[in-house]
Amino acid sequence: MTILRYGFDTELLLEGSSTGEEAAQFGSIGEPPLADVACSLENALRSPLDYPPLAQCTTPGDRIVLALDRHMPQTAELVAAVIEHLARAGVAPDGIAVLVSEPPHDDPLRLLRDPLRQSIRVLVHDAADRRSLAYLAADHSGEPVLIHRALHEADLIVPIGCLRRKGIGGGFGIHGPLYPVFSDARTQARFRAEAAKHPAGPQRDKLDASADEVAWLLGIQTMIQTVPAGPDALCGIFGGHPQAVARCAAERYRQTWGQTVAAPFDLVIGTMCGGPEHQTWENVGRSLEAALAIVEPGGTLVLCSALAEKPGPGVQALARSLHRHAGAPKIGREPPDDAAVALELSRALEQAAVYWIGPLDAELKRQLPLTIIAPEELAGLVRRHRRWAVLHHAPLADVSLERSAQRRP
Repeated sequence: MTILRYGFDTELLLEGSSTGEEAAQFGSIGEPPLADVACSLENALRSPLDYPPLAQCTTPGDRIVLALDRHMPQTAELVAAVIEHLARAGVAPDGIAVLVSEPPHDDPLRLLRDPLRQSIRVLVHDAADRRSLAYLAADHSGEPVLIHRALHEADLIVPIGCLRRKGIGGGFGIHGPLYPVFSDARTQARFRAEAAKHPAGPQRDKLDASADEVAWLLGIQTMIQTVPAGPDALCGIFGGHPQAVARCAAERYRQTWGQTVAAPFDLVIGTMCGGPEHQTWENVGRSLEAALAIVEPGGTLVLCSALAEKPGPGVQALARSLHRHAGAPKIGREPPDDAAVALELSRALEQAAVYWIGPLDAELKRQLPLTIIAPEELAGLVRRHRRWAVLHHAPLADVSLERSAQRRP
C-alpha cells in the first residue's frame, strides 16, 4: 500500500501495479527536520565555516542588510534568530534592513519582539524602479551591473538562501539569491532567456559565474544557506564563507533528496505538498523536470497538486500555440517570468502522456493536450503499468538514472 499526500492535507491510498509491484518511493528520507531552527542557526553563526563568527564582523553603527531567498521555509524563524544575534552583538536595530524580492506571503518580522521589531525596515525589491537601483560596476562582458540601492550602500550583506535542485527556480549558484534577483528587469530577462535555453552545461555555468562575480564586487564574504526538509521545514543550516557553505549544503541536500535508480519507470507520479504558497506554476515545472529524469520515453507522468496560482503568460502562450498545433513558442530576448516552466511543460507533453489531478485553469483544460483525472481514477491508471515510482515533494526531489541507464537527450 502506497500513501500519496499532496496539497495541504489530501491523501490517497494506492495498491500495486499490474504485476503487483509496489511503488519505488522517493522523497525526504535522509535527514529529519530540525527540531529548533533558532538554536541551529545560532550555532552556525557562532561557529561558521572558514570564517569568523558574525558578531566579530560587525560594529554598532553598521548598515546591515539581510537579503532573503524566495519561498524559503521558516523564514520568520531565521530572520528573528539573525537579528536577535546581531542585537546581542551591539548592532543598532535601526541600521538593519530585510530585503525581499517580492511581497512576502508571511511577515518576515512576525517573531521579533517589540520594540526591536519596530526598528527594522522591510524593503521589497522592484526591478522596474530605476530609483531603487544603483550602478555597481561593469561585469566581465561589459554589461552594467545594477543592484538594489540598499545592497550597494550596506556595510555588511548577509544573504540567507535556500538550496534547491539546479534547474527551474534553482537560482544561479550559491549567490543566486542575490543576483540577478535584486537587479534590474533587463538583467533578469537576460538571465531568464539564457537559463531557459541552457538549463545545464557551460552556458548555464557562465550565468552562475556572473552571480559569483557580482557577489565578489559587493564584498560578500559570509552567508547563510539552508536545506529544505519539505515545503515548510528545514534539515540543515550552514553559515560562513560561501565556498565552504556551498559544499556542506550541497552534501546535505544530496543526503536528503538525492538518489539514483538503475532503470527508468513507465509511470512516475509527482506530488506537490504544502499550502497555497507552494502550489505554484514554478513548482509544476520543477515537478515535471524531476519526473522526466526517471520516466521512460513514451511513459506516463501524473502530477498531483492543489494548484492555487493562475498561469503566467508563457504557459498561456504555450497552451494557445499547442491548441493551434503550432508547437512551442520560441524564446525571445525578453521572455516572460515563466518561460522555463512553459518549456518544461512543453517537453513533458512531447515525451510522455501527462495526467493531472487537481484544479486547473478552465482555458488550459481546453487547450493543453493533457488528461484530467479524478483522484479515485489513479488506482486504475497504476494497475495499467508495470514499474512505477512516486516522487513525494516532487519540486525538491533529485532522483537520476545511473550512468549505465542514462538516455541520450
